[in-house]
Amino acid sequence: MTDENLRGLRNGSLVAVDNLGRVLEVEVEYEHGVRVVTVEPHDSDIRRNPGPVGSVSIRPAF
Repeated sequence: MTDENLRGLRNGSLVAVDNLGRVLEVEVEYEHGVRVVTVEPHDSDIRRNPGPVGSVSIRPAF
């Protein structure tokens, strides 16, 4: 993930979406100097559209 994508996710101008069209919650942590980005679908999206996250794309927020 680029720094520009990360800024957009943090300020709300971009969203992370998975291969099933679910908007993802993004968590960013730094472990031993390495940036670790974790994504997870919202609970309501998991119930409505279950399945594993296969791929993630970063898109403009609407």
